[in-house]
Amino acid sequence: MICDVWSKAVAEGSLVPLFRGDKGFSVLINRFVGADVPTDWSLVVFHLYGYFDKTKDPIIPKMCLTSLLTLLKGDAFEVWCAYNVLFFIVCFEKTNRATFYILDDNLISTFKETLTRRQEELKQTKIWEGKSLDEGLWTDIVSSAEVLKKKYKIVLL
Repeated sequence: MICDVWSKAVAEGSLVPLFRGDKGFSVLINRFVGADVPTDWSLVVFHLYGYFDKTKDPIIPKMCLTSLLTLLKGDAFEVWCAYNVLFFIVCFEKTNRATFYILDDNLISTFKETLTRRQEELKQTKIWEGKSLDEGLWTDIVSSAEVLKKKYKIVLL
């Protein structure tokens, strides 16, 4: 199933639908996870590396980076999705479990700038994980950004 959605996304030339959890691309969340999210980004990223390892398709890293940058130009929901994908990419790359690497200073800088610029919009977006939070999706980002800062020394906010 997972390889099917990856194959479909790659065939369509974009990982954006997979990163957003669009219909037909969403990865089911473990029922024990207490999160309200459109897809399980931890599994999306895990299988991203698995798919690359299986296919060795050199377009995958570039497609991943391009899809993240595309999402950062979208609405608050898409920025939040991109952030969540990046969160798990950082976790995989910093623990040497990634089968390719895209994390660099430019990508981190682009995320920092986008998150700063879109902060108010993210605060006002009360969907998914942010629907019951006073500061919407921004609260979710702030809490997980602390993990990246403490554990991996990646500062996004």
